[in-house]
Amino acid sequence: MAVCFACTLRNLPPQQAAALLLREVYAFSTAETAELLEATVVQVKNWIQQARRIMEERYAHSCALVTKQGVCHQCVELDGFFNGRSRDPLDGTARNLKARLAILRETRKAALGPWHRRMLRLVDEVLEAGAPGTARPESE
Repeated sequence: MAVCFACTLRNLPPQQAAALLLREVYAFSTAETAELLEATVVQVKNWIQQARRIMEERYAHSCALVTKQGVCHQCVELDGFFNGRSRDPLDGTARNLKARLAILRETRKAALGPWHRRMLRLVDEVLEAGAPGTARPESE
């Protein structure tokens, strides 16, 4: 679910994404978030509200766990592939952004499992390969 959240968050304007992540996942106060983002508290509150609205809209249309249009490839199928059991991380929740944020806060406190480490390595490789100004190694 962390990968899905990161991909969805990436579609937000940078200030909104940063404000939501700092405040809601990393539990910085609104004032601390404003200071880090060199913004006013009012700006941060607006960015967080806008980010929540956009994230809720995106999940309402795209998340298979919310729309009940099959399984989520990132949340359920990958868990089955890497851990041998397919779990719905939103099971027993309201299946909304608030539930996702609560799960992410808890997940953040736990040590990464083997498939999370593999997934993050893959994400790093993709980002490094596509980073502007970096040359890809040539094949011989």
